[in-house]
Amino acid sequence: NGKPVTVGLAVEGHVIGEMASAAFTFLALLLVPPQKGEREGGKERKNLVPILTLALPLMGNRLVLNLLGSAEAILMTPSRLIDHGLTNKEALSVYGVLTSMALPFILFPSAITNSMAVLLLPSAARAQAMKEQGRISTMAALSFKCSCYMGILCIGIFTRFGKNLGTMIFRSELSGSFITVLCWLCPFMYLATTMGSIQNGLGKTGTTFLQNIVAMGIRLAFVLFAVPVFGIRGYLWGFLVSELFLAFLCCISVGRQADFQCNMIECLLKPGFALFISMGIDRAFCAAIPVTGSVVAIVLRMGIITACYGMFLGMILR
Repeated sequence: NGKPVTVGLAVEGHVIGEMASAAFTFLALLLVPPQKGEREGGKERKNLVPILTLALPLMGNRLVLNLLGSAEAILMTPSRLIDHGLTNKEALSVYGVLTSMALPFILFPSAITNSMAVLLLPSAARAQAMKEQGRISTMAALSFKCSCYMGILCIGIFTRFGKNLGTMIFRSELSGSFITVLCWLCPFMYLATTMGSIQNGLGKTGTTFLQNIVAMGIRLAFVLFAVPVFGIRGYLWGFLVSELFLAFLCCISVGRQADFQCNMIECLLKPGFALFISMGIDRAFCAAIPVTGSVVAIVLRMGIITACYGMFLGMILR
């Protein structure tokens, strides 16, 4: 319509989207009202204190992480990049490429693990209430395996096509380089998400809060001390180290409560072998499909690798 494309349009779209989400939620409550037993005020008041005990650490976790993330984005990282020798414009450009171009690709597959996490929390809480320790252990082991399987697949896909995606979609070679580096985050990020949700379901929301604060502190330490020396690479290293440490803490904490066992051969070596075969098939039989021509070609080859990976992984794990 001849209107200039500005950040304001994105902000307006975000506000409208949130309003639509809230309207849909209220509409669902009107169409599906609470049942008679759910309207009893005495039960709600009785459960209010234990619910708040679990909810306050979660709220504090989200609040503190948002504040620290905002401080990192607004105050620390660009200024540290300037200390490294970049101009203000270059610092904002590099940081914008990282957070607005590369990270969305890395976070896109996490929609699946985030959905898993939403389902795992009430399931873990119910299993703990019913004292079904075996079910909790099975849930934790299965979540660990699925997170590893997905993370290894994402590493293969993004290392193979990351640079092409950045160049073709954003016209930025730098974003492609960031994608190929950040893809190593995927297994640890997925593990931290699923295991953290199980931990919350088991009532350890305060532990999750402390673990996230420690991981964020590690990242901020890299921003303060590594970025001025190594530039944006220092930030990437901090991101990787913090996610690795957070995943480690979550797995150790859940392991103490659920006592689950995971075979590293099944979780790492077998999916790695399945990915190696799938990548070989892509190189051998799909070389005729150029990845420099269109995004459709890249998506097609990614789909082929994913299908082969799932097929071979299913055969190996039998």
